[in-house]
Amino acid sequence: DLLLGASRLRLLSVLLLHPGPPLHMRALGRLARVALGLLQRELKTLEQIGLVLRIDQGRTVVFDVQRSP
Repeated sequence: DLLLGASRLRLLSVLLLHPGPPLHMRALGRLARVALGLLQRELKTLEQIGLVLRIDQGRTVVFDVQRSP
């Protein structure tokens, strides 16, 4: 149930397939075609279940997938 939904799957797909550095929320939203409000809720959920990392870089916040050590 936690992983179902088109928006959540698009977000995870973008994060998993993106070869570059972690993505800023707006860039992630553009690539996944998800509106900002929904994007914030989905990222929070994915972070809570441990699939997404929220990384503070000074005054900027970026997101990446949680990778095994």
